[in-house]
Amino acid sequence: MKKFIIGAVVAFVLMMTVPGFAVDLTGIFGAGGFVGYAFGIGDTFDKVDFGNGSSMQNKLQFAFGGDLRYNFTPEMGVMGSVDYQTWKIDFEGESAPSDETEDWICVSGYFTYTLMLEGNTMPYGMVGPAIYIPSFDNADTKLGFNAGAGVLHFFNTNMALDAGLKVHYIPAFYEDGNSTTALQPFVGFSYFFNSEI
Repeated sequence: MKKFIIGAVVAFVLMMTVPGFAVDLTGIFGAGGFVGYAFGIGDTFDKVDFGNGSSMQNKLQFAFGGDLRYNFTPEMGVMGSVDYQTWKIDFEGESAPSDETEDWICVSGYFTYTLMLEGNTMPYGMVGPAIYIPSFDNADTKLGFNAGAGVLHFFNTNMALDAGLKVHYIPAFYEDGNSTTALQPFVGFSYFFNSEI
């Protein structure tokens, strides 16, 4: 986690040193990759005490993935994304089994809105449905909901730093389970084909 924060700070400082210019994203395809770290919110991530000196707690960990985007206008666009999220189950106590690592794959589609500010830094918002495919035993594929916000910072007319925060909302993977909410900060790079100043 410490390396992730240091890397994000270094990337932010570097992007502030690039001279400003404007990029028009209309009719432009972009492709990118990202890494992140997720934090779980709610009952799913509370520590469970089994009453025999053993306990269990779910913890989200590193994530990575890629996305494709297209803008119909300078502001309005769509984006498709695939996330791979790791999920650790910590067991404590002498009678508890060893720790387990699970995961989910999230395939999502977003509507995006980009603020076309002066210069080469563009904040954006995104919202849309997602399909979550868990590796857990007895867990079902679920339809969920994603939202988020990010910033594109262009180093030149094609290459941009992409950093932000996604919010995942997933109905219970298990029949009697709780819904799952996760916050996923991310950072990555995107390449835009044939973009112009």
